[in-house]
Amino acid sequence: MIIPCVRKGNEEQGIIWLSVTDITHLARKRNEVEFHTADGVYVRPNALDYWQVVLKEKGFERLDWGVLVNLHKIAELDEKEHKIIIKDSRKSIVVAEKHIENLKEFLKKGES
Repeated sequence: MIIPCVRKGNEEQGIIWLSVTDITHLARKRNEVEFHTADGVYVRPNALDYWQVVLKEKGFERLDWGVLVNLHKIAELDEKEHKIIIKDSRKSIVVAEKHIENLKEFLKKGES
C-alpha cells in the first residue's frame, strides 16, 4: 500500500508516495496525521481513526490516544516506563498501560 503525503516542512516539494512498509508510526497533530519513517516525517490531513481502520491489516495498532504504531517495527518494550523503542530510528513512544499485555503477547509470538 502506498500513501500520498508531503514531507513536513517541505510541503512545496509536492506529493510523495510513501510505502506503508517504511512507516514506523503515525501521530495525530491537530488537523493532520504525521507519518514517521526512518528518514523523516510526512504529513497528510486526515483523522487518525481513519488510518487505524485502513492500516490494521498491515500490523498497525493504537497504543496510546494519539498514536498508531507499526507493530513489526518495534525493537523492544520497556514495561516499567510504558514505552516502546522503534527498530530503525530508536525513537521511544509512550504506550498506554491498557495496551501493555496485548503488546507483550504480540512481541512474544514474534520471537517464536
